[in-house]
Amino acid sequence: MTAVELATRTWGSGERRALLVHGITSDGGTWWRLGPLLADDGFTVTAVDLRGHGASPRGGAAYDLSDYVGDFARAEESWDLVIGHSLGGAVVLQCAIQDPTFTSRLVLEDPWLVTLTLHPLYIGEAVLESADAMRHENPSWTDEDIDVKVAALARVDPNVANGPFSNPWDLRSGLGTINVPTLLIGADPSHDALVDLATGEAAAAANPLVTYTVMAGFGHSIHREGWQPYASLVSWFAGSAGDQAKER
Repeated sequence: MTAVELATRTWGSGERRALLVHGITSDGGTWWRLGPLLADDGFTVTAVDLRGHGASPRGGAAYDLSDYVGDFARAEESWDLVIGHSLGGAVVLQCAIQDPTFTSRLVLEDPWLVTLTLHPLYIGEAVLESADAMRHENPSWTDEDIDVKVAALARVDPNVANGPFSNPWDLRSGLGTINVPTLLIGADPSHDALVDLATGEAAAAANPLVTYTVMAGFGHSIHREGWQPYASLVSWFAGSAGDQAKER
């Protein structure tokens, strides 16, 4: 495995540092609202493009979870707050499991805890999807979300679809070992959630540092579909992290 240097975009210049990691077939642009929000909350915010996505280098055939994680280990950085969605959630959770100093606080937005819970992806067809088709499939998304996602699909390496399925993982037990406050946000189970109720409740019961909440009425892309409640929840969690840091 050869680590690559990830493309990034940033918002803010606060003392606290936040890292945002997108899901499969997206890129750092998906955080166009969350980045500025956290910057206003006093963070310097960094959003990455995972390998094979956006402006980051391609990985050839190297798209296993360990490859994605290795790109963050290469940087040898620690964060005050880390947020990961979907595949990004699996990546940052594994980073936190392997390195207890990776972050002081963790948000997992409907993460891939178990690879096989995800429906097969057909990126070759997805890249041809137009904004109108995307809007029809996702009527609750804003025009900006639509444009950002369509642009990201056009830049993703088709080989990305092969990696996550070739070496499945199960990170559910890893939630029990996390040593930092962790917010596990699940999509509505009736809307194709990757984290089911049993898994989320078991994680919270096994580890007092894990808080599990379900965003009723919203599907897998919660930061797009349910922006206002999602933003309030994340901002509260990030703010409480700052308050606790000041008390220490």
